[in-house]
Amino acid sequence: MIKAYIYYPIPHVAINCNPDDPMITAHPDAGTRREMNINLENLGGQLSQFGHETVRFTSKAGLNGMWLNIDLGDREFEISVVNFITRKLGNTYIPFQKVIPKIHCE
Repeated sequence: MIKAYIYYPIPHVAINCNPDDPMITAHPDAGTRREMNINLENLGGQLSQFGHETVRFTSKAGLNGMWLNIDLGDREFEISVVNFITRKLGNTYIPFQKVIPKIHCE
C-alpha cells in the first residue's frame, strides 16, 4: 500500500510507501482532508473520475489537495497508477503537465 498526495495550484505529487510515516500524519489539512481509496475492486471506477473531471482541483481549501490511499498488492503497479493519474490531470490542468511524482520510499 502507498499513499500519494496531489497538490494544486503549485502542482506537485508525492508518493510515500510507508503509510505510517509521520510526514503523512503531520500534514496540515486543517479538517479539509480529501481522500480517495483505490483498490483492485474499484480501480476502474476511481480512475475514470480523473478522466471525466469528477475530481476537481482549485486554489480553495478543501479542493486544492487530495490523498490517494492505493492498495493493489504490488508497489510498482501502485506507483504506475499515480503516474497515470498525474498524466490524466495534465489533460485538464496545464500546471500538472510537467509534474513528475516524487517517490519517498525507504
